[in-house]
Amino acid sequence: MDYPLKLYLERVKMWYRIYEGPDESVGPLLAGRLRGRAQQIALKLRLPDPHGGVDIGDGALVRLSVDEVRDPVNGQVIQQAIPSGVQALLAALRAAFGEADQLRATRAMEVFFEC
Repeated sequence: MDYPLKLYLERVKMWYRIYEGPDESVGPLLAGRLRGRAQQIALKLRLPDPHGGVDIGDGALVRLSVDEVRDPVNGQVIQQAIPSGVQALLAALRAAFGEADQLRATRAMEVFFEC
């Protein structure tokens, strides 16, 4: 089934407005609804942790974002910002499927202007 990424992202936004559970559950809930290649992307998601390790799959999906931390004296970055599991998942899905949506829109415009 061909399911446009844009529609998926709009439905995610709508669902998140009414969601009342813990933020750590959002990533696994979103990933659990995916199928095929999109689900494989979610299950293989890799996200660095603040301690220098890497969380993979469900460990990455439950992660909350980590803000950048700077030394108050010299302004040097002590800890890089790390996106949440949901942010990383949506970025990975955009990277994998966003171009397909753009191509679909371009083809639709070409068909429209040919008529």
